[in-house]
Amino acid sequence: MILWLMIRFFEYFRSLLFEANYKDLLISSSLIIFFLFINFFALTNLIYSSRGLISLNNLNEEITLNIKELQKIKNNNATMEIKIRNIVEFKDSDLVDQTIREYLGYAHEDDYIIKLN
Repeated sequence: MILWLMIRFFEYFRSLLFEANYKDLLISSSLIIFFLFINFFALTNLIYSSRGLISLNNLNEEITLNIKELQKIKNNNATMEIKIRNIVEFKDSDLVDQTIREYLGYAHEDDYIIKLN
């Protein structure tokens, strides 16, 4: 259908050239240039604008990275919640001992401290 319309338009445009009716030829040429400009403008906006295809692709990549980071944070959060629950309820005495040593700096008498540069 579109091909048929294009052929009809070009036949009409060619007939205008042979008839040498310059007013109709000028109007038709102006319309062609106008529609070419509009199509070029629409195509460049579709691709390069702030809501175009390139920015859409960048946003999709950013969303994917954010989803992965959010999943890591949720996993770390769940791990930390389990550790905190074990510390508060004194279920894991090794974890309580490790936490006290790390944050308060306590050590047993038989512990050896090796300092490395």
